[in-house]
Amino acid sequence: MDIAISESAGARIEVCDLHDARWTSLAAMHPESGPFHHPAWSDALATAYGYRPLLVALLGPGGGLQAGMPLMEVRSRLTGYRFIGLPFTDYCPPLATNQASLSQLAAGMSEWGVDSVQAAIEVHAELPAQTNVHVGGVGLRHTLPLEPDPQRLFGSFKREIRKAIHKAERNRVEVNLGQSRAELDIYYRMHRDTRHRQGVPVQPRLFFAQLWEKLLSRDLGFTALAYQAGKPIAMTNSDILITR
Repeated sequence: MDIAISESAGARIEVCDLHDARWTSLAAMHPESGPFHHPAWSDALATAYGYRPLLVALLGPGGGLQAGMPLMEVRSRLTGYRFIGLPFTDYCPPLATNQASLSQLAAGMSEWGVDSVQAAIEVHAELPAQTNVHVGGVGLRHTLPLEPDPQRLFGSFKREIRKAIHKAERNRVEVNLGQSRAELDIYYRMHRDTRHRQGVPVQPRLFFAQLWEKLLSRDLGFTALAYQAGKPIAMTNSDILITR
């Protein structure tokens, strides 16, 4: 399905597969790319929740991919029919080779949503304002520069953070980065118990099974668990850490 942006620009919007080599190449080299741009993350969401993954891409005159936005087609009795980029995802902005391409992508996505699929598009990232594209904020994003020197990094922490680290060391707390199915099962149990205490819904077990199959087993991520005397006592705040 194509939509012409303009004859002078010679660009068009096309719906592509997230495994398209042009997208994976852009995601691998783009400075704003993050782990959630990897098609494996969308594969896990699609299988666990029954969504349809797709990539809305801006293609140049020669067919090169100039910009792209991963989306999920969501059909719900409660929230209706819409496209989300991306559900259950911390941060996944569109990627573009330049600002002009980003603006063309936003305009093309709006046309595509109105004319082709007659559905709203919800993006959890910054995007040039367009009709039918809702830019929603689900949280506050923090960026933290990390020093390559561990001692200088430790010295940059606030005093209370340094004290907490020393306390953990005295109590022999160790953090293990793991990729085994057994460690993911431990992570899931802690996730389930924590959410029960907080009175919030637990993500389905199938979602974690997909994290193992699509990500951890392929060396695309890991769990972070804190142990004391061999007993798991804490996990990361984010559900799973993913590497590219």
